[in-house]
Amino acid sequence: MIIEKIESKKTYSFTVAKKMDGLLFTFVMVLAILNVFSPLRLNTDSVRYLNILEYLNGYLSNNSIAAHDFYPVGYPRFIQSLDKIHILNSFSITFINILAVTTSGYLLAIVFEIERKLLFLSFLLLSFINIKHFSLSIADHLYLLPFTISIYSFSKVFKGNYKFIVPAIIFAFLSIYLRTAGIVIFSGVIFYILYMKKHYVFSNKYILGLLILVVAASTIFFGLKLPLLEQKVSYIKQLEINSMLQHPITIIERLCIHFKEIGEFMINLPASKVESSILKAYNISDYIFIFIGLITFIAIGRIVFVHRLYKHFAFWVFFSYCSMIFLWPFYDPRFLIPLIPALIYLVIPYLNTFIKQGSATIIHTIIFVSFGFISMLYSNAMSLNKGFFLKHYGTSLELTNQYKMHFDKAEKRPAEPNLELDKNRELYLLDKYDK
Repeated sequence: MIIEKIESKKTYSFTVAKKMDGLLFTFVMVLAILNVFSPLRLNTDSVRYLNILEYLNGYLSNNSIAAHDFYPVGYPRFIQSLDKIHILNSFSITFINILAVTTSGYLLAIVFEIERKLLFLSFLLLSFINIKHFSLSIADHLYLLPFTISIYSFSKVFKGNYKFIVPAIIFAFLSIYLRTAGIVIFSGVIFYILYMKKHYVFSNKYILGLLILVVAASTIFFGLKLPLLEQKVSYIKQLEINSMLQHPITIIERLCIHFKEIGEFMINLPASKVESSILKAYNISDYIFIFIGLITFIAIGRIVFVHRLYKHFAFWVFFSYCSMIFLWPFYDPRFLIPLIPALIYLVIPYLNTFIKQGSATIIHTIIFVSFGFISMLYSNAMSLNKGFFLKHYGTSLELTNQYKMHFDKAEKRPAEPNLELDKNRELYLLDKYDK
């Protein structure tokens, strides 16, 4: 009888919690959807994608920068399809990005076996990194969808449901078509197979010898053909491998950049928002975020090994992606977007059984959610108030002035740009696509 009462109480508490999760998710989703009314938000990468679209539509010549841009053509083709049916605007871009994140989060909640799925989705939508990029015409959020579908499908395949092999492969290639980083899905497959067959590989001297030979040959080939590979593959060129080999100290610099990004994710606040003159002068805020990111990284590593999360296929894909990011020599928190669902799962209590709901984790959750709502309301204010938008969006006075001209539309401007020109074209792009 006592056991039945305890179980009944647990069931009641869980039911109440799920209802509260539903209310929170609904509220967060409403706030997120309000961003569909934002002016078209431009940054360097969104301008580049729109320029590639202009080239594909015949508005820029073969001599333009867009004609030789190294970005995968998948996202420009996608927005080209929106353009052809006359719905390429901030409304559709933002709505599709939010839908992609929500759908991806739901599928990963299944993969991670999260019971409180709506709570997980709420945390996902409240990440300032996601909020910042919802209204941008860049590939990252759309890429997240086939990336996640492929992980979900491969997870099914490795559990014996082989009918998912076709969608797993198709969506893996689709993710590569959107962003070259999609290749981590196949590297994750290789790592997971090696992990599952590790006893066979290490006990068979012929297989082990062949594996060592392949790794050695690949390393030698990569070293000898590095200049050629840098010419052919933009990602390899931008890794600046020679610089890293000649100056090993730069490896620490790269690590610090990405620890800072993880630190920002944990606090759910960009470092730029806490930089006073003193903090900025001595880089104190950077050191704080780097330290938080380092501690988080160590804590996640401990969770992975103690709870043997490497037994799951998804771990190897995220491990591959994380390795790729940590090699990248440039700072940009948006590259964490594919990792955010896994990071939330690993650092937020209430979503799994291996994080105790102690005071520290509860305080962190409160901080994360609080800054998430502040970021969401800040974004809403820019979306719904053009005066607020002009005052706070972007870091360039030139871009602000182009937005002012676009909002005013007092001057007559040419319908089409010079075919050779695809720099400083924000005003033209705003007039054409911000409808």
